[in-house]
Amino acid sequence: YVAFKAANTVKIPDAISDEDATVEPLACVVSAINKLPKEAFLKPVAVIGCGYMGLAALSLLKLRGADTIIAVDTSEQARQNARKLGAVEAYHPSEVPARYLATWDSGCEGGFHVVSEWTGNQQALDLAGRMVAVGGTLGVGGYHAGGRGRWTCSCGTTRPSP
Repeated sequence: YVAFKAANTVKIPDAISDEDATVEPLACVVSAINKLPKEAFLKPVAVIGCGYMGLAALSLLKLRGADTIIAVDTSEQARQNARKLGAVEAYHPSEVPARYLATWDSGCEGGFHVVSEWTGNQQALDLAGRMVAVGGTLGVGGYHAGGRGRWTCSCGTTRPSP
């Protein structure tokens, strides 16, 4: 069993079966992963957010051939689950190694060719923007309601002013 705060739950109407209630989010994950470039699965992939949908995405990435998956989540339990499902490394957002960030200081050499974000959290989306490599793909699966829902990749086309 899992305990949730009431504010983080939604009552599923009796007219919707348990199967339908769980299949729809999984269909979203399949759709999002299918939109990622297939050749990117041959390179390390980052998954940010390891809740229900993030772990489903991680599992599907693994099935599609992603060998090296790095997971990021604020929850230790979520990071443990990610490791059980195939993540080779798992970090708290504040502990992501500098080598995994594409920054001007690194000569824009860091980052991942594919970053898959599943949190719906602006801070995680900002981190995802810093983790995507130049020319990489950022897949946003998290629902960003009420927030900016925008990000800036660290190594854009112009260098920031000193």
